[in-house]
Amino acid sequence: AAVKYTAWNSQIQHTYMNQLYSMYTIGGAQQFFKGMYATISRDVTFGAAFAYIRYSRRKRWQHHYALDELPYSYRLWIDGSSAFVATVLSSPFNYVRNLQYATAKSEKVIPSMMDILHQFVVNGMNKSTLLEGTRYWLFRLRIGWGTARVAVGMSFTSMCYELTQKW
Repeated sequence: AAVKYTAWNSQIQHTYMNQLYSMYTIGGAQQFFKGMYATISRDVTFGAAFAYIRYSRRKRWQHHYALDELPYSYRLWIDGSSAFVATVLSSPFNYVRNLQYATAKSEKVIPSMMDILHQFVVNGMNKSTLLEGTRYWLFRLRIGWGTARVAVGMSFTSMCYELTQKW
């Protein structure tokens, strides 16, 4: 991903190997580790949140209705809403990752995850109203149609997987 983002920031089109060489000679080895901690944090947050919310809600609904198996409509709703919440919870790390990848290869210091998150919170808090701050955060985190797309995709994929397990 680091090579892809670097190529997007470049005015000149290079081959993959030339891009790798250019990244290393200008920015050093750190260029290949950009966003690594943010990516790990994002994936762990999403996976843990999705799995926990999905499992606990399915069990609760199953127990509440005294069913051996939940109907597909319930499972679709639970999976979709769990993926939506997990995407929102992991989005600050995706924001950090994108900003770290956007750092030019000529820059010797890549901003840390904590510095980016701190500045993100401060910028939202400095808005004139709570509504403006919330809009700033939602816009920066890109909460919207992409989040809904992830939710629908995760619930549909889960349903397809469960259907194939019955055969």
